[in-house]
Amino acid sequence: MTLFELGKQYIEESKRVLSTKQRLQERLKGADFYQSAELKDRIAILSEMADECRRTGELLCAYYNFS
Repeated sequence: MTLFELGKQYIEESKRVLSTKQRLQERLKGADFYQSAELKDRIAILSEMADECRRTGELLCAYYNFS
């Protein structure tokens, strides 16, 4: 597996994480106070994970352009 292929996998994983985040945001609309606090925490974590996966994927895909 090349770094470019690995980068593409990271970008795809970022999309899956964002999809999960969107589902949690939908659940947030009908959640009570305690559920909403937990969901907001999970959404924040997923946002960070998606960003990190996307950035890592972009760096790996562009690795040979930097060297």
